[in-house]
Amino acid sequence: MGNDFRRKTDTLPTCMNCGSVLYGGFCSHCGQKSTEEITLQRWGSELRRRVLHLEDPWLRTAIELTRSPGKMIRGYLRGRRLPYVGPLAYSVATATLLAVSLLWWSFDLSSPITPWGSQRAAEPSPPTFAFACFSMLWVSALVAWLQRSLFRQARYNVTQTWVFDLYVFGHLAILQTIFAGLGAFASNVGLVALAAALILGLTTALGSFYRRPLWTTLPAALILGTVYIAGIFTSAALFRKLI
Repeated sequence: MGNDFRRKTDTLPTCMNCGSVLYGGFCSHCGQKSTEEITLQRWGSELRRRVLHLEDPWLRTAIELTRSPGKMIRGYLRGRRLPYVGPLAYSVATATLLAVSLLWWSFDLSSPITPWGSQRAAEPSPPTFAFACFSMLWVSALVAWLQRSLFRQARYNVTQTWVFDLYVFGHLAILQTIFAGLGAFASNVGLVALAAALILGLTTALGSFYRRPLWTTLPAALILGTVYIAGIFTSAALFRKLI
C-alpha cells in the first residue's frame, strides 16, 4: 500500500523551492508559483499581465496610494495585505530612490526645463542629504504620535497611525524625487513649492483616511507637515555636526 502511494505521488509535480507536491498553480506550503521554462516571450507575457492587471504589489501599492490612499491603508490595517508591499519596505525603497536621485542630479540647475529662479539654496554634503532621506522613518514615528493625539476619536493606535505615515510619507518621497529632477532642491523657491505640494498631499491623504472634508484636515496637515519637515532638517543638522 505504501509503495503504491509512493509511485502515485512520484508522478505528481513538486515545488522546486520546498519539494512539496503541487496541487495547483502555487505551492500550498511555501506559496511559490509553479516554475516554468524561462523564455523572453514568457517574461514579456508576465510583465504585461502584472502591469495590465495590477498584479505587481509595488505597482498596485503606488497606484492605490495615488488614487485612494485612505481606502488602501484602511484595507491594509483590516488585514488585506497580500496585494501590497509592506509600509516599511515601501518607505525604505522610496527613500532610497530619493537619495539616489539627489546624488545623481547633485542639485543641478543647468537643465533648461528647471522652472525655479536663480536664487540657490544652501547645498548640504551628499552624506547629509542622503541621511535626511532615510530620517523619514523615525520622524514619521514622531508625527504618528502627534497625529494620534489630533485624531484620537478615530481610535487608531500609534502603530496603526505609523503605518499610515510610512505609506504616505514614503509615497510623497516619489513626489520629492520628481521635484528633485526639476531642480527644486537647489532653489529656495523650489523648496517652498515642494513644501506646499507635500502639505497638499498630506491633506488629501488625511481626508481620505479619516473620511473627512479636506478643509477640516488642512489645519492638522499644516501642523503635521511642519513637524515632519522640521524633524527632517533637525535630523540632518545633527548628523552634519557629527560628521
